[in-house]
Amino acid sequence: MRVLATAPGTWTWKSGSNPPDQGLAGKTGSFVATDWTEAEKLQNPLRRGFLRPTANHHALELADGTPFFVIGDTWYATGTNRFKWYDDDLERPLGPAAGFKDYVRYRKAQGFNWVNIIAAFPNWMTDGQSWHVVMNDAEHTTVRSAWLEFGTGDSPRTGSAKNMDNEGGRPFAFPGKVPGYENMFPDVNRVNPEYFRYMDRKIDYLNVQGFVPLIEVSRRDASLLWKKFYGWPDSYARFIQTIRYSAPSTWTSSVRALGRTTTWPPSKWSWSSSGRRHSAPCSHPMPTHPRSRTGARVRGLPCSRRETCASTIITGI
Repeated sequence: MRVLATAPGTWTWKSGSNPPDQGLAGKTGSFVATDWTEAEKLQNPLRRGFLRPTANHHALELADGTPFFVIGDTWYATGTNRFKWYDDDLERPLGPAAGFKDYVRYRKAQGFNWVNIIAAFPNWMTDGQSWHVVMNDAEHTTVRSAWLEFGTGDSPRTGSAKNMDNEGGRPFAFPGKVPGYENMFPDVNRVNPEYFRYMDRKIDYLNVQGFVPLIEVSRRDASLLWKKFYGWPDSYARFIQTIRYSAPSTWTSSVRALGRTTTWPPSKWSWSSSGRRHSAPCSHPMPTHPRSRTGARVRGLPCSRRETCASTIITGI
């Protein structure tokens, strides 16, 4: 359980659960929160509070009104083995041995304060099967459409998918429920806590270093089978709530609406950007990732329904 005080003073809490759980239901407590000093706020601007839109919805600011200009980078594979986690703080040169903290230090020195992340790549692994797999059904439903792991095929454009586990394993449990693909597409109703504990470490470290992560909750190529076999939309909504990261300073995107055949059409995702997202007590804005990357029309930043066009505020360098 994570709790963050948004103002100094005494805070009280009470826990509950459904169904009732002896370790969770009816527990109470309190704690006292103190404000950061001005010197501490200068060290890390995120200590001024969560991000919010300005009054005219044209820019971003921190909770105390301090302007926040986003300079961001795309690190979609942050939660995976592509960004190694080391418990120590030893500085390693950028290269094969470099870890997640080394890349954060590098970008921080350049003035960056934001990274784009995909929380999970459910069906990606270097398993000897093709990086692009479709079912033999009338719709040719996508099972996987991954990034190619170079060197695993007979030509530069053939081979298997990149492996996207981390030190805690895969993000979901196996076997899955998709007939014929039980070992390729996981049971997305059962998360692997160890995977997300390593994700937690990285989110916390980013905040400590003054970075806001924009977390896209799942790679889009998992959406079609997720819908067909796992009680859509409730299963997906529960997953969003599981990895919402409301207590840290984050933004969470429930959908990457690119309108391709490898994903559920954008018009079908509307539920995920309506009532489901209001369950987060900290009310972080929830962006969508639209198809257009240039000239996209912004419908408020964010508007009254907390929607924002993510690609219009990210500057990748």
